[in-house]
Amino acid sequence: MIIPVVLAGGNGSRLWPLSTSERPKQFCRLLGRWSMFQQTLVRASRIGSRPMVVCAKAHIGLVQEQAELVGVPILPVVEPDGRNTAAAIMAAAVVSVRNNEDPTICVIPSDHWVEDDDKWLDSIREAASGTALIRLLGVTPTADGSQYGHIVPKFNGFVGDFVEKPNAEDQAELVARGALWNVGVFIGRAQHFLKVGLKCAPPVYNRVIEAVTNSVTRDGVIWLHADYANAPALQWDRAVIEKIPDYCSVTVLCCGWSDIGSLRAFIDVAKGTTKGEYVVGQFQGVKGSASIASSGMTVDLMTEHALTVVCVADRVVICDAGKEDEISLRLDKTQTGEARPWGSHRYVGADTAGRWRVKRLVIEPNNAISLQTHKHRSETWVVLSGVARVTVGDKVLEIGENQSVHIPAGIRHRVENTQRNRLEILEIQTGNYFGEDDIVRFSDLYGRV
Repeated sequence: MIIPVVLAGGNGSRLWPLSTSERPKQFCRLLGRWSMFQQTLVRASRIGSRPMVVCAKAHIGLVQEQAELVGVPILPVVEPDGRNTAAAIMAAAVVSVRNNEDPTICVIPSDHWVEDDDKWLDSIREAASGTALIRLLGVTPTADGSQYGHIVPKFNGFVGDFVEKPNAEDQAELVARGALWNVGVFIGRAQHFLKVGLKCAPPVYNRVIEAVTNSVTRDGVIWLHADYANAPALQWDRAVIEKIPDYCSVTVLCCGWSDIGSLRAFIDVAKGTTKGEYVVGQFQGVKGSASIASSGMTVDLMTEHALTVVCVADRVVICDAGKEDEISLRLDKTQTGEARPWGSHRYVGADTAGRWRVKRLVIEPNNAISLQTHKHRSETWVVLSGVARVTVGDKVLEIGENQSVHIPAGIRHRVENTQRNRLEILEIQTGNYFGEDDIVRFSDLYGRV
């Protein structure tokens, strides 16, 4: 039996503004009918067993919603805090061993584009039949690969060496030696993953063991213990795999692949298509330009320069063609949203005179904001999606989509999401002061009182 382990905890920051902290790239419908996460689930389900999904607490609602839409049953494992791939993979291995004696697990990133699912599956099965402790997949380099780890195979398929993100000169030499790009797929016995994890990264291993041992299973979801957040944030490839090349083999993946790690990569894959939520092509009358535009929006440019234009909701970003990767370096936190223990919020707009402000709140399942009051502002909550359990003074209400409730200044209030799906609320604040220090908390699930 092979258990697919889908890693869905990344934030996709290099693909901003298409990818945000609220909805990272794996959950965005970039190409085709489904998100890359959904496409990954469908592929993973063909391996045989119910996929295990390791995800962030903030995205459990998205994970469940999108899995239901494609009809793939999953076992979610929720991280209280993202600790990179070493902790996530070891947690999945521990859960697998706990539920089964020693299954084979196949670790799969959730944010990769695959052109041919059948060829992908053939490569997975070929790698799974190997004899090495850990089996990897690699793709033949096609362009600049400075952002990828390189695997140098031996003549017998075992790994000779790993080189992380080489410069252009070193990359040319590696390609001449038959090097492959590491795609982040790992296959092997769960106990083997734990063996090499303990050998190479014992601090991660020890914290993960404690976090899984003390985890809570509720409504079919495994919630890792808070001690997980104390594990060192290490990448599996660098912390473990690169230290044990003699234990590893590599299988060539020939299916059409991209990690869509940047706007440039997205343009290269999607050029000339109109699938997904974005249109990729050239603007009429613009010399040599490439563009990305959201459906329903038209941008007219009068320029002779090659430009990339990104239109997402009410946000338009323009840069010189070829400099798309620089966009993520100028990320505006107020536009992408700020994480909170219960979910996230994003500022939508504000009065220049300082009399009102609007925020969009996303509250994840089984989460709640603190019971609180404000001295200087009143709030009105409008439910955009989901069902809100609202406390206003002595009253407890349930309000659904398109319904609202007003909270005057000085009144204790709280909103809870007791449902399986995420709750989205538009919060309209009115008053003369909106600072975070105008919050008096009386009780809080996250110890912030």
